[in-house]
Amino acid sequence: MLDPGLKARAIKCGGLIADKEEIRDPRRGELRQTPLISSADVHKLNRLVSKIPALIGQGVPLVINEPAYTYTKLAEKRVDRLAKATKDARNRGQSIASQMDNSIDTITNADTGTL
Repeated sequence: MLDPGLKARAIKCGGLIADKEEIRDPRRGELRQTPLISSADVHKLNRLVSKIPALIGQGVPLVINEPAYTYTKLAEKRVDRLAKATKDARNRGQSIASQMDNSIDTITNADTGTL
């Protein structure tokens, strides 16, 4: 029912945790397990999340945590952003220099900040 089309390796389940209800009835207890779903396909994850209310409607007790997202292509984006920022800085420098009847030469030093 919940199959969103994710590959089996995208879903990892933690160990089962058993708790006894000593106060109410020592014969009854609770089993808990925390799944971790990891996929780059956000649309499939959203389809999975949209099916959770059906489980709750069937009486399955669930505790839902907020999703956590990790962006894995940040280094690529950073290089692209630095290239665009460098081009913009050069254009601004040329504009300022031209107002003073000067020009700019090649870049001799650049600092990209901390990595």
